[in-house]
Parts: sequence; structure tokens; C-alpha cells
Amino acid sequence: MKSNIATFLTALFTGLYCTASATGAPAGTAAGGFSWDTIPATGQLQYHECYGSFQCSRLEVPLDWSNQSNPNNVTLAIVKLPAVVDVTDESFGGTIVINPGGPSGSGVGIVLQSGRGVQRIVDSDKHFEILSFDPRGVAFSTPSLACFQDNAARNLLAVLGVGAGSLENSHYAMDVKWGIDQGLGRLCDSASNGIYPDGSDIRQYVSTALVARDMVEIVDQVDAHLRKEVHSRRQSLRSHQAIMAPVSDPPALLNYWGLSYGSYLGNTFASMFPERVGRMVLDGVVDADDYTATGWTTNLQDNNKTWAKFFEFCFEAGPKCALFDPSATGPQDIRDQVDSFLAELKDNPLPLVYNGNAVLLTYFEMKANIHLCLYLPNQLWPLLAVSLKSLMDGNLLSLVSLQETAEQWRKATSNRFSPALPFQLSQYQPQSTYGETGDDLPAGYPWQLEAGVSILCGDGDDITSTTKAEYEEYLSLLQSQSPLVGSIWAEIILHCIHWPAAVRPAPENRFTGPFQSNLSDYDPRGSPLLFIGNTADPVTPLRNALKMSERHEGSVVVTQDVPGHCAGDVNPSVCTFEILKTFFRDGILPKPGLVCAGSRRPWDD
Repeated sequence: MKSNIATFLTALFTGLYCTASATGAPAGTAAGGFSWDTIPATGQLQYHECYGSFQCSRLEVPLDWSNQSNPNNVTLAIVKLPAVVDVTDESFGGTIVINPGGPSGSGVGIVLQSGRGVQRIVDSDKHFEILSFDPRGVAFSTPSLACFQDNAARNLLAVLGVGAGSLENSHYAMDVKWGIDQGLGRLCDSASNGIYPDGSDIRQYVSTALVARDMVEIVDQVDAHLRKEVHSRRQSLRSHQAIMAPVSDPPALLNYWGLSYGSYLGNTFASMFPERVGRMVLDGVVDADDYTATGWTTNLQDNNKTWAKFFEFCFEAGPKCALFDPSATGPQDIRDQVDSFLAELKDNPLPLVYNGNAVLLTYFEMKANIHLCLYLPNQLWPLLAVSLKSLMDGNLLSLVSLQETAEQWRKATSNRFSPALPFQLSQYQPQSTYGETGDDLPAGYPWQLEAGVSILCGDGDDITSTTKAEYEEYLSLLQSQSPLVGSIWAEIILHCIHWPAAVRPAPENRFTGPFQSNLSDYDPRGSPLLFIGNTADPVTPLRNALKMSERHEGSVVVTQDVPGHCAGDVNPSVCTFEILKTFFRDGILPKPGLVCAGSRRPWDD
């Protein structure tokens, strides 16, 4: 169950955002009749029709790639949107693997929601099939990372955390959330789900390094399947798979587009397996050094800039923006009014009557929803402005009517390629619709919190010796980076402070660097690596892309002069789209230092 106010805010703010991170039902069955349970798990790709015109497979891979005497396997849920041409067609360009981030975002969900949108971006005179997978323990892959036996108990703790408020407001909030994460750690340490007969625990085997090794297997299986498919038509694959196999008798190469955490996954892959890199795009770039240190201190440097852009664009839009005041002399006048409302909300939560119920809007919940809105300016900022105006004016009838507006915006974002919802805010996710069949699937699977924590805490250094006093210093640091979002972001490592050693990966299953490559060592043309960063990204500042690019010889950074998280078609740029088409078709990188302008702003018609 959800608190009334969480449901209320979901309808107003995140009904459209969740299109980025849809995953699936925990039982493996989607509305409309398709069930993952009907697909046998095998060691080769065996596709079955699913979700209308998509193709699904369940691929078994070793639980422990570093010790294959371990008899256990994990089963990866894989989905593919076929190319618009047959694989024997001269214009078939190969396979592009995508990842929406998280960690814990569902690859199945992103292909169902956004596969056609990705094809529109990358296709030119070459046409690609789009493929993704649910990483270990995520959504439809098995076994799951669920720790709770009862969804209601999980939701109750989430409600307690939301009710405790912002960490910076009181020691009470700190104490409650500290205790909640202590409980989560103890629960996952003793959970019976995901335990194999020999005692192996799935939570020890979900590191990004192991997922990168899974991608090697996926690429090999994709290549083998394509060769078999083309051979059955008495055709030569090599002429049709120039991108996957650019030189004589090489191993199959990964063509990849990763968003947010997906950039860390791609960076890990390129550093561990540089000889297997084809065309790789890392978008919304994570600082790999900071991530593996469990720091999360290099994310918010441009967050204030993003929030400032909201008011700047609102002022420029004039009456189209609900917050616009004709007497305002600049964006700061609009911001001052919103800041006053937020300051009042700190001490005086706003009581509302909604759908026949009394609900309470708190400062923490308002901040959490603003945080989400900073990710997707074009889709969410107009709605955020109307909602803030309604709340500030006490016009509750107008506020409630925004449910219909949110639904219209949700439909408008269909088939858009965008980053996954932050796992720590997954309790705000509503329903979403995928595929030609009109299947309604949950936008977030119940154990998304446990999945995200298992992955990122296992990837990072052990910080369980951190004291409350040390954590309060850390909180102050993030608050200095972003007064609006700092305390929400600080909750990420709070999970890891209480993450037990018993469910951490073995050292040989973690990759801690160096994050670097010289791809020309493996392909004379230099298998290229393209980074993309926005000038006002709320959680992955441009400087991360510049820093990571320096480690990969020959790579190039494209700067998008837009606010919001990642590129894709939620933050469209004709300039960037043309670069991506050329890149995936020919492997040609743009000149260094290129800055691409956005193609629209939030209040454009």
C-alpha cells in the first residue's frame, strides 16, 4: 500500500515519468496473456513472440563467471525489437544493446516502451534491431533480489521513511531512516529467496563486473543466432553484419547505448573487454571512480544550474508558464515565490482533500517530486509549474484536474528513450502501458529497492564502519552541493552503511579499475567510444563525461546545451541525432569540442 499523498503526487507528477523505467510484474505474467514462465530457459538464444511484435528469450548464464565449477545459473530475460528490414537485407546494420540505468532499471521495460523511439534515432540507410535484458536479479530475470516476503511490509517501511521527512530537518528523520536501513540490511542478510541448494546467494553475484561478462555472452549468442538465421536463408552473414564483425574472423562486438548507470556498465565493459567494443555511446556519465568508492559525491555539481533553468525557461515562456507573473522583472522573481512556498512547507505541511480523502503534502514529498521533474524538462516542467501554481494559490480543484493532464503528458512521452527512475524513489511509480497489445504493466517491480541496493552497494567499497557523525558530515557536503536535492541523494549511501559483508561480491567479482582503454590496439580503425553530457544535468554533470573520456584513448565528448538527464529523445537535439546516426552506421566520431543545441524547450508548442 502507498500513503494517500504518495498516490496523489504520483498522479500529478510521475504518471508520465515512469515510462522511462517500466519493468514488469513479479510473477512473470503481463496483462494481455504473455507469460515469461512459458519460455524455457536455455543456454542459447531461442526467441518467442511476445508483447505484440517483440521477441523474447530466457538465456541461462553461469552464476559465477570466475568460478565455473559453481554449478548454479542465473536466467536473463531478453527482449528484442526486430529491425524494420530482414536480417538478410543489405541495409541491415546489426544489433544495438541499450540499458536505461538505475541501477535496477529494466531492459525489458525500456525496449517495450522506447525501442521504436531508439530505432527512429539511430536508423538511416542502415537499420538496426534493438535489444536489451534485465540484469541479474532485476525484474523478469531470475532468481530475484527480493528480500521481503510481504510487499505490504516493504511498503510500510517506505511510508515510514517518507513520513520521517528530510534528513536535514531533524535528528528524528536521521534516526528513523538509519534504523530502516539497518533493518533492510539484516533482512537481506537472512533472506531465503535467491539462495541456491549449495548455499550460494544471488546477492553476492549481481555486480556490474558480472553483468559485463553476461553481455559478452549475450553478444556471442546474438552473433551465433544471426549467423544461423542468415545461413538458413543461404546468405553470407559477414556482408550484413559489418558493424558487429568489422575485420576478418573477429569475435562479435558490442554495439551499445547506456544511460546514467548504464554509462558505468558500458565503461566497465570497455575497460574489462576492450577487444569486444563495437560502437559504444555512454550518455549521462557516471564518475566511475566515485561510484566504486561508494562516494556519490560527483553527481550534483550542476543540479542548482538545472533548477535555475526551470525558472529561466518559465520566464522566457511568459504566460505559457503557469508560474509566470506579469510583474516579474526576471526569473529570480518567480523563484522567490516558489522558495517562499517551499520554506513555508518545511514547518507547515499542506493539508489537502483529494478524492474524498484527507491527505498531507510535506516538504520532503514536494522536494522528491521536484527532483524527478529535473530529469525530464520537456515532459515535466510545464506540469510542475501548473502544480506549483495550484498549490501556492490553494486552487485544489485545478490541482485535482491535472490527473487528466498527467495522462496526456504520459501518452506524449510514449516511445521516448529516457533514463530509469532513481531506485530510491521507486515508491512513486504508477502504472504504464507498453506494446501493441495495450498491456498494463507495473512501472516498478516490488523489489526494485533491494535490487538497486544489492548492485550499487556490492559494486562500491565497504563503508559499514561509517558513524552517524561521519554521515552527518557527508550530508552537509551534499547539502552544500544542492540544498534542494542533497539530502535525498544522501540516502543512497545510507543503504550501503548497513549492507552486510555476507552479501557482498567476492573481490574477484568486483571491478574497481582502471577505467580506461586504447581501442585502437584491437581494431586498426579504433572501435570508437562516444560520450554525451548535458550542460545542466541534475545528477551526472558534464565534467564526468570529460573526465571519463580522457581515460579512453580516441573517444570524443558531445556536449548538449540543454537541461535534464541524458540525451535520448526526451531531450531532443537534431545535431545529436545526426551524430548518432552517423556513428552507429559508420563508426565515425564528431570533431572534439562539439556543442549541440537542443531542438525544443519545455513550453514550446
